[in-house]
Amino acid sequence: MKLIVDIELEQVKLGKEAPLKGQWLDFYAALALARTGKRRDADFVTAESLSRVGAWQHKKVESVGKEIARHLGDLAVKGMGDLIEHQGRTIAWKLVMPAKAIVLKPNPSEVHAWIEARTREFSTPKGWVGDLRTLVECVAMLQQGKAEDVIDRLKDCAASQTEPTICAWRAFLRGRAAYQHEDDDDDQVLSDLVTEWSRSKDAPGRTVHARLRALLALRYRFEDPEATLASLAKLATDLELRGDIASLGTVINAMGILARRAGKTELSTSHHMRAAALFGLVGDHQSLQAALFNLALCRWTELRARNQKPDEDVLELIELCLHVCSQFGVGKDSAQAEICGAQWAFEMGDTQRARRYLAEAEHALQSIENTYDHACFFEVRALIDSASPAIEGDPIRDLKTARSLYVSCGDQDSVRRVDRLLSTDPRRPNRKP
Repeated sequence: MKLIVDIELEQVKLGKEAPLKGQWLDFYAALALARTGKRRDADFVTAESLSRVGAWQHKKVESVGKEIARHLGDLAVKGMGDLIEHQGRTIAWKLVMPAKAIVLKPNPSEVHAWIEARTREFSTPKGWVGDLRTLVECVAMLQQGKAEDVIDRLKDCAASQTEPTICAWRAFLRGRAAYQHEDDDDDQVLSDLVTEWSRSKDAPGRTVHARLRALLALRYRFEDPEATLASLAKLATDLELRGDIASLGTVINAMGILARRAGKTELSTSHHMRAAALFGLVGDHQSLQAALFNLALCRWTELRARNQKPDEDVLELIELCLHVCSQFGVGKDSAQAEICGAQWAFEMGDTQRARRYLAEAEHALQSIENTYDHACFFEVRALIDSASPAIEGDPIRDLKTARSLYVSCGDQDSVRRVDRLLSTDPRRPNRKP
């Protein structure tokens, strides 16, 4: 009989028996590594050591021992009672089958690294308080759009590298900062982080990979949204099966953005509605306001496709987005809601309301580094000033500034749109976003 431990399929096969999953993958991986000499500890795996691994770490040592004792009883009933030797049924265990009958997939080294990553050491790393302060402050800075400050601060956060969950949190913040910073070097940083964390097998690491993968997809949303959308579908399925609804919301929200850019407005609306509900369930207010804004954008896109002006539902969704922002102190890293509110109110013929949104956007952008947001602001201000000139309005200057910014962030569709506007009378642009 063979024992196959497969961390890619996340299962254990004992001969012809049905696969075992979850905590039993940790159990048999630990026993197999001890039996094949891939671990430094003794041949026997104790309840105490197992209680630090994977799903077992959420149980008391005594409970670990009792559960494995029951498992040994089940093996005996199936005629496999001689598979595992013990030093007390609830204390310590080892495999007695030949090492050549044990198969570790994809290979012993990766299984060993997987177990190590899932094993918690109950020791407090030096400098952990300072690291926590840095990470918490970085969360706040990202909320305020201060990505460059976050990149600088995270360079000093290294003392707690022995704690896997702290490492995962740090990597996620670094990836978010790279996404917001929009520097060419940061594109590579984000891509490298996605590659690095794709190899993670523990829950925090998988969450980091999923969320960074969504950010990477959005970074390249202007290139081939259809293909990128398809690439995220499998990731969404995996998250659904694992029950990681927080990460699922992030990925589905990204899929909604890609679907809209691919011209699939109905699908986009469906994704954003589901994402909004998932963010509400997990209390992710930052992402909830983003999903509400995306729903407003879908509604506007749908009406425009029918040659209709924006309606009150569009601005109601914008107000809901801004309400979440004001009530929970989120959304300070973007001014898209205010910018689009200005544009859509103007399209509805409400210039006073449009200028109010525009003033709010200008104030917000004083502390936001997002190049795309700045480009959109200048374009929308040019639109409004060209039709109802402000005292100091200069639509041509604003359009040229917007064009330069769109070029820098790779949005060729917007570059072409601004070129069309610049080729018309700047006081009477025919804007087709």
